[in-house]
This record gives sequence, structure tokens and C-alpha cells, in this order.
Amino acid sequence: MRNVIVLALLLACVANATAATPAPAPSFAQLAAPMTGHWSCSSGTGPNASIYTADWALVPNAHWIRGINRTASSTSEDMETYNATTKQWRIVDMEPDGTISVLVGTATQIGHVATRSVFPDTSQYVRYDRVSSNAYTLTFDFLIKGKHARWVDTCKRA
Repeated sequence: MRNVIVLALLLACVANATAATPAPAPSFAQLAAPMTGHWSCSSGTGPNASIYTADWALVPNAHWIRGINRTASSTSEDMETYNATTKQWRIVDMEPDGTISVLVGTATQIGHVATRSVFPDTSQYVRYDRVSSNAYTLTFDFLIKGKHARWVDTCKRA
């Protein structure tokens, strides 16, 4: 009986030591890889849906991903990076009219990032969810003129 108890304690210690060892953090390239490429996206549903393309690419010799979003009438740009020390994504969203938003968010797993704006205010929340190897969604929760607005963009690899 004593051997069974000792064995059980030993197994518990090994399991505890294994559980306490954190998994290595994914590299920036691993985090960015699922996002890169050319995407066809729709924002909203029904007759008011807008269509756009998004082209995501790694910035050479940097830890940034650059996204160019194009509609029939405008172009916007996003720059994204991941800070492994703070485990945070940082996103700079640049609009055609010259306005920008800066968002910060955490990723609990590859392919899922929840962000919140920190500039020019804290009224924007955007969640990125990878739904398959060829699709992702962006869920927007904004306060616009004091009222909550939510919409979902669906993007598929083109």
C-alpha cells in the first residue's frame, strides 16, 4: 500500500511540474501566418452590405503586419504588431479621411484576438476570430454618437 501511495505522490508531482511549465510562446511569424494573404470581405448583411478586399502581408525585417483594405471608392490601412513581453497586440487603423484609431488587445490563442481602442477614445471594441483556414470574422462593437452599434465582417481567402 505504501508503494502505491508513493507512486501516486510521485505521479502527482510529475503532473504538477509538467502543468507548471508554460508552453513556449508562439513566434511572431506563427501568429501572423494565418492572417497573411488576399481576402474578400463583406461588412453587414442584406442590401446594405458593403464589399471590400483586404491584403495582409508581413512587413520585411519588422514585427509588423500591414493590411490594405479596398472598397470601390476608398482605401484604408492597418498596421498590427504583437509584443511578446506584454502579450498584447497593437493595431493602428488609418482611415482615408486621415483619422486613426489605436487598439490594444490580448490573444488567448492563435486566431482569436479581442481589442479595445485606446486612441482617440475607448469606444471601439474589435474581435478577430479565425473560423477556418480560409475564413475569419471581425466583430465590431462601437459607440457612435452615444449609441451602441455592432456589425460583423466576414472575410474569405480569395
